[in-house]
Amino acid sequence: MEDESNLLLRVDHVKYRKAGDGRSPIGRLSVYREYTEWRDNTSPEVLTIKFTRIIGQRVSPPHKSKVQLQLSLQNEDQATFVFLRPGASKEELINERDSVKETLQQALIAHRQHVKELAQSNESQMKDTELKEKQKILREDRNLEKLYQNLVATKLITPQDFWQDYYQQEGVSETKIGINGAFLANIVQQEGTNGVRLNLNQDIIQAIYTTYPAVDKKFHELVPHEMSETTFWTKFFQSHYFHRERDVLPNPKDPFADCVKEDEDEMKKMSKEEVHRKRFDLDHIDDNALKDFVHKEEPKMTKGNLIKRCNYLSEKILATSWRSGDEATSSVNNKKKGFAVLDRVVAETESRLESDDLAEKTKEEEVQLIRIDSSVQVEEAVYPATDMTRYKTIISDYFDNFTVSDILQRSEMVLDQQEMEAHELEEAMKEEPEGAPPPENWCETPVELTKVRDVHSAVKELCRQFWHCFPPISVETEDKLKRMASTLKKYKEKELPTKGIDEVNSEHCLQMINLALEKSRNLKFGLARRLTSTEASSSEENAPPPTLRPDLNFEFLLDDKNLEVIKENILHRKGVGDIDKVREKWAVIQSMMHSGEKKPDGITESKYAQLWNELYDEALLIPNMTQDGVPRGGEENAKVVGEWGEKRENECLTAEKLVQTWRSLLHPTDASGQRSYVFLGALASLEKAILDYAHERVCALGFRPITVPDIVSGEVTHACGVMQRSDHPIQYTLVGDEKHTKLSGTAEMGIAAFLRGRTFQEEQLPIRLVSLSKCFRTEISKSASEAKLYRVHEFSKVEMFVVCTPEQSNAELDFLVEVQKGTFQALGIHCRQLEMPSEELGASAARKFDIEAWMPGRKLYGEVSSASNCTDFQTRRLGIKYKTADGTIKFAHTCNGTALASTRTLISILETFQSDKKGLGELPEVIRNRIKQRGGPLRFQPAKSLA
Repeated sequence: MEDESNLLLRVDHVKYRKAGDGRSPIGRLSVYREYTEWRDNTSPEVLTIKFTRIIGQRVSPPHKSKVQLQLSLQNEDQATFVFLRPGASKEELINERDSVKETLQQALIAHRQHVKELAQSNESQMKDTELKEKQKILREDRNLEKLYQNLVATKLITPQDFWQDYYQQEGVSETKIGINGAFLANIVQQEGTNGVRLNLNQDIIQAIYTTYPAVDKKFHELVPHEMSETTFWTKFFQSHYFHRERDVLPNPKDPFADCVKEDEDEMKKMSKEEVHRKRFDLDHIDDNALKDFVHKEEPKMTKGNLIKRCNYLSEKILATSWRSGDEATSSVNNKKKGFAVLDRVVAETESRLESDDLAEKTKEEEVQLIRIDSSVQVEEAVYPATDMTRYKTIISDYFDNFTVSDILQRSEMVLDQQEMEAHELEEAMKEEPEGAPPPENWCETPVELTKVRDVHSAVKELCRQFWHCFPPISVETEDKLKRMASTLKKYKEKELPTKGIDEVNSEHCLQMINLALEKSRNLKFGLARRLTSTEASSSEENAPPPTLRPDLNFEFLLDDKNLEVIKENILHRKGVGDIDKVREKWAVIQSMMHSGEKKPDGITESKYAQLWNELYDEALLIPNMTQDGVPRGGEENAKVVGEWGEKRENECLTAEKLVQTWRSLLHPTDASGQRSYVFLGALASLEKAILDYAHERVCALGFRPITVPDIVSGEVTHACGVMQRSDHPIQYTLVGDEKHTKLSGTAEMGIAAFLRGRTFQEEQLPIRLVSLSKCFRTEISKSASEAKLYRVHEFSKVEMFVVCTPEQSNAELDFLVEVQKGTFQALGIHCRQLEMPSEELGASAARKFDIEAWMPGRKLYGEVSSASNCTDFQTRRLGIKYKTADGTIKFAHTCNGTALASTRTLISILETFQSDKKGLGELPEVIRNRIKQRGGPLRFQPAKSLA
């Protein structure tokens, strides 16, 4: 009977609306302090809803004919009550309903406040209990107390880090209901249209997973990728795996066909794990010595498979029950497997059955007692204190280095060691000018020993905390690793010098600290360490080959604080790249990493590697961060930062028309396509002259010449920032090459391939290189003015490349720009220098300057040179690093710039210096001195027949 003292309100004639087509009964609704109750007037049915299940209340709108109150419960359930008091008007029913609603609301508020107070009180009690337990631990262990004072009290480490290993909070073990052995037979069945319909709930599904692990694995493999959950369970109950008592062969298309083999393998494994029972297993009294060598064939049992499956099911159920009760008291590593889980149960049962009379007793060795009369007087020998100390040392050393048998067999070595120590002592006293110090000063004083012990204990604990974080497979361990490295450095620099310990006693402590700090310096912290493992390996037979992954800055990309900045940068860089996709891919991988050491079912190493590849594919599309001060927008927002040279405004011929009568320029369309050219005579000499001039000038300014191949790997070009963004190819690829080898678009690619994976010393930087090479481009003309020589598919170029530290990169970019400016000033053509806006930076550059030369015949400015600061965009993808003076390895920065490109520079020179007679005027001195005497024209004649 209910406690009427807790009753708050009671209302009669309230209908409880049940789900389904059945009758909704009318009864009494009562509100108590801790729950709400509804009782049927005509049956013993009672509905009790505790306040812990109630989420909220909803009432019917005023225009509805029925006056209802609905309680929203957990698990998306609900309870609806209709107020039907006879003779009451709608307003009276609404008032009655509102009264119940308000009373229930106040009761809910009071209940939740009470629960909150209980939780706070419980938390306070737990904290007090925890504090008392920790104080007790420190009282019982003086060394630990001293360690706490030296580390926690001095704020070297946090209390949480200290107590993590020394205090284990005991959790509250919760009793779980076991699995019914006949749970499959108890599934609710209904007659369906074409057969029996089974109603599965979550408890039954979990029981199936527990007793049949192969089904759990299949579920994660097939649902929802290949079939729906309903289809999966339908196939399961129709499969041969579920009806294995039938004498029919399994269907090859049955998704559960291979589950039988997995169970058979596990049964064989379980049968090998014996349970020794002394009361029933009498093998120990068998006198057949040849039983292990004779194989006796066992008769096949008709129902053998059925018995094995019953035993297998029982073992699984028992193992589940054992684990549920054992998890609160034993660690995962100590769990037993298979039939071995019964060992403890059997041992405990048989220990209760064991009789004291039958218990085996250890036979004690017979000892003959010798009784000596107390009246016998024994003379006690007296030895000097120095002799006693020496003998004690000798014996202690001997027991440390030799066994008892060694000492008994080689007793003569004691005398040899005594003589040797005496000789060493005499030699040491001879070396001392004033003789050896007195024996009482040979050791440290107790106070000094205490200091040394405290320091060693503190350093040992700090180092233990540091090395315990390896391998840092989670964000928490990485953060702790950083903290401990910082603490060790602080202890070495500030705490250790103040302890007053001499160098000899602190040498070992310094070695331990230095070893940990060196490991910390060479370790990649954070996401960079987890995501940038140089090689992804696999243990699967048909797994993909190892791949080299670039060392991208995932710590920056995945930091929530940088999200909006990255999105804005992508928007200003033509919208290439999607940081949201990168974060989505990482969220999927992170959820798998946090699921534990075991990979989720259905995830093979190939699929896992594919997830990482997708993450990198998206991350590689994110462009470099634009430096502050760079103009935003398209080409129209380029900023002019300088101009030089006289600008020719009169009417001029284009370069192609000018040299048409020279017979020096040919377009071999039949052999190489429309974008190809051949220089003869004067044009060839002029091209060679300007290329030699640019190359020699750059070398004279301290750049080291290098010759690189024109064929490079596609990985290198992609790492340099050349990305395919449209259907039109932007690189030439060798046909049939599985590695997608490319024709280099600039010597920058070949130099990058040469520097890939190298680590330089900081004092070697900056490294400045220059190369003269062919460049291959699949460019398309945008207008008629860009036809012929202006935009060709192959040309020659002098390229500059710099590897430097992050602090040097901006200065190196300015230096490249000055080199370019001086080169074109000496050529005597009109040029302007532009700082390019964000949309013109490409993927790799953080800042870029272009030089455009005036082409009078075309009446336009044409780009002839550019210089870029790529910061660490290329070096992270290519593994180019440098080592600082303190041993820290960092990523270098790269800058590149075009000293001179042949074809467009020739156009500007030809159109600028052309004369009225379709020739050239006086050229600049730097070109004039390098042009050799013009030879006679080449005459081509038709080939003669071989006949």
